[in-house]
Amino acid sequence: MKVGDVYRKITKVVAKVHPKDKIDEVIKKVSRSKLSRAVYVVDDSDKLVGIIRMREILKILGMRYLQEDVFVLLSEILAKTAKDIMIEPVSVSVDDSVEDALRIAVRYDLEDVPVTKRGKVVGDLNCFELLSSVKR
Repeated sequence: MKVGDVYRKITKVVAKVHPKDKIDEVIKKVSRSKLSRAVYVVDDSDKLVGIIRMREILKILGMRYLQEDVFVLLSEILAKTAKDIMIEPVSVSVDDSVEDALRIAVRYDLEDVPVTKRGKVVGDLNCFELLSSVKR
């Protein structure tokens, strides 16, 4: 089965930000997209340049409540923009198999995998779409 057969059944619209967007804007956009567990960082031509996983956003929001050593939280304390908390971009295309998408999700610790066409984000493969599509 191909990614194109199953994506967009749950998450119809994905949250996208630009690398220079402030953390508050990132939080606002992901808050509007209740079904997605990622925000995709795109350039001015909508090309994927990074991924912000929900765990990074939760770290930023929750850091004031943690009783951890300040050096452990230094990257979260210093984060000001989307670029500061994004990971490198990985994606699948609509023609990739759902098994390949699962490998990418596991390898890069992603719950949702961006779907791209010619490098531009066209949607995402929600983890529940993936679970229901992979042969067991």
